[in-house]
Amino acid sequence: MVKKAQRLSVFELDALREAFKLSIRKQGTTPVDWEACAKRFLRRTLRAEASRRSRINNVDTADPPSGV
Repeated sequence: MVKKAQRLSVFELDALREAFKLSIRKQGTTPVDWEACAKRFLRRTLRAEASRRSRINNVDTADPPSGV
């Protein structure tokens, strides 16, 4: 199940689709292997995005420097 924070916009999905197409072309992945490759690609991409958002949230909620 996709968590609410992981819902993607149409634009993000289109960017993922294009990145995946480029990836399979570069790797020479055959259509038979696309499903497994797509699962790995999405898992890694979503994990990286969640990590990026977490780092951004940590910066946003950090205490401001003293004297500010």
